[in-house]
Amino acid sequence: MIWSNIRMTLAAGQQKGAIDILTRYRERTRCLIGCLSCRLYYDALEPKAVMLEEIWSDESALNRHLASASYHEVLLVMEMASASPEVRFVQSSECLGFEKIEKARDGSSIV
Repeated sequence: MIWSNIRMTLAAGQQKGAIDILTRYRERTRCLIGCLSCRLYYDALEPKAVMLEEIWSDESALNRHLASASYHEVLLVMEMASASPEVRFVQSSECLGFEKIEKARDGSSIV
């Protein structure tokens, strides 16, 4: 799996337009083959900041998407940002849930 996270700070006059673009983008992206999740978050402590999070099944699905015309909308919003966006792609072969918390709390992972 590959996580894509883009955090952007938007200028006051650009927020509504950028959020409208990203909301429509999110809805279309969720339906694509290989997209496991696509979410848009707002920062409660920094109202001008938004984060677009995508989770992809594999690198080929992500690469197809990054090269698509649809992804151009994300690039457009990144250009609208008032500061350089933070962009991260994290690849993982393992995804853990509550079992990680349980293991850490019962002491079995303490060396």
